[in-house]
Amino acid sequence: MTLVLATDFTDSAAQAADYALALANQFHARLVIVHAYEPRADGPTDSVHTLARLEQIKEQLTHRSKGSVEVSVVARHGEPRVSIKAVVAEEQADLLIMALADDRPYTARFMGSLPTDMIPQTVVPMLILPPCSSYKPMKTVVLAIDLSEPTDAVILGKVKEFVQVLGVSLDIICMDDNPDSQRMEAAERIQELFDGLPHTFSFLPGYDLTTTLDDYSVTHPADLIVMLPKHHNRLAIWLMESVTQQVARQSLLP
Repeated sequence: MTLVLATDFTDSAAQAADYALALANQFHARLVIVHAYEPRADGPTDSVHTLARLEQIKEQLTHRSKGSVEVSVVARHGEPRVSIKAVVAEEQADLLIMALADDRPYTARFMGSLPTDMIPQTVVPMLILPPCSSYKPMKTVVLAIDLSEPTDAVILGKVKEFVQVLGVSLDIICMDDNPDSQRMEAAERIQELFDGLPHTFSFLPGYDLTTTLDDYSVTHPADLIVMLPKHHNRLAIWLMESVTQQVARQSLLP
């Protein structure tokens, strides 16, 4: 298993590195750290400086893991989105980890950043960390699901594997004020899929998923929010923010 962490050398990215290292250790995965940067007139000097910083991070993480996690680094000049996607493909990554870039939590919450822009462009799962997230062992994961469209059983199976590896309980929620019989049946099928794992399923009222999740977390503390991918055409992606992007931008949870 391979985890790719994109870093911009901010404080948030430094804490994201600690988070990624803990996950890599838990999943017995290798960790690849990539920094993508726009080329400048002093390109060679900038490249050497970037590699030096990456090597320093590698040494620190290798020392912290006592060598149990294989850590490698990649410096890639070019447009960040393109460069990060290329490294993910080259490394055959199973997970891309990024932190919201702004070290001021509420600026990142309202403005978003490169990680939220990349959500509709990635072909592997993403873990987006709020600014300055600190890793702690996970106990509960919330799966936010939309039953207005058919749910991909293969992707749900991957979620099940993920939950099993983490050894956590799963709270499945669907924002629906008045679910019809078809959605109730879909909910039952999903619960059957997770049979044998500690989980709950709740239909919650509301019109804004971020607000609903915030309200839910008051009485049901969680450590991670999981959302499933949905297809959007290019025009929709260009014109407006998806629900997943909105939640990733505004949530105080990874």
